[in-house]
Amino acid sequence: MVLLIMISVFILLMICVSAFFSRFVKTGEDFYLGGRRMLWWVLGHTIAAGLFGGSSMLVVAGNAMTDGLSAIWILAIPSWIGAFVSAIFFARKVRSLPGVASLPDLIELRYDKVSRNVFMIVTVLFYIAFTTSQLLAIGKFVFGFSGISVITGMGIALIVVLIYATVSGFLGVVITDTIMAAILFVGLVILAFSSLSWGNGWSNISETITSTTPDFFNLFSTSIHPLLAIVYVAAFGLALVPQQDIFQRYASAKDEKNALFGGLFALVIFIP
Repeated sequence: MVLLIMISVFILLMICVSAFFSRFVKTGEDFYLGGRRMLWWVLGHTIAAGLFGGSSMLVVAGNAMTDGLSAIWILAIPSWIGAFVSAIFFARKVRSLPGVASLPDLIELRYDKVSRNVFMIVTVLFYIAFTTSQLLAIGKFVFGFSGISVITGMGIALIVVLIYATVSGFLGVVITDTIMAAILFVGLVILAFSSLSWGNGWSNISETITSTTPDFFNLFSTSIHPLLAIVYVAAFGLALVPQQDIFQRYASAKDEKNALFGGLFALVIFIP
């Protein structure tokens, strides 16, 4: 019951925040790119929030139970590498190009309108699958802690996101991402110290884990060997480089410098 109240308060907070910032959305550029006035520390939080994702957190946490530290090769390290490459090679360039607000825009600028349309269709199909995985992660989370069915949880999450994204556009997404990133960071810190307290210190925790799983803290394991780690980096890391949501955030930066620093700041936040 307490958890349901907390979730309800959180949902209401996100909607209220979005409604408040809707007053700053007056043009199409405001709606789609936040008026191109995003500072680096705001971009860092919203990019990091996107890198975390519901499905990626569940996948890494679930595999860490069986594969130990080596589970970071599944999504965590590839995501960091992909975001690093994207920030270094594309952040400033995307922000400097006039009239470019999305990857299809970039494709049309480099090739032609036909290529843009083909790429746009592929992008839409990808994000349908990607968004569904995020909603499924939320649905499973809500079910695990409240007993509400997975489908109902997915539906609630979809409605809430549609409301605050429609009301204030990209600006609402950035602000709510920043709030969620801050909550997530604080929650991780609390969880870390609570775990140390409940486990009677790190030494006791590590001894207990290694007594049953000796290679738990190894960077590689029998399940995730170096060759498979390279495959994960190639599959997930390189796939993240041209993602629309990251490019849109670069395009929304106040200037090229803020675009670059925002991308790099996201990498720092993502490490914990």
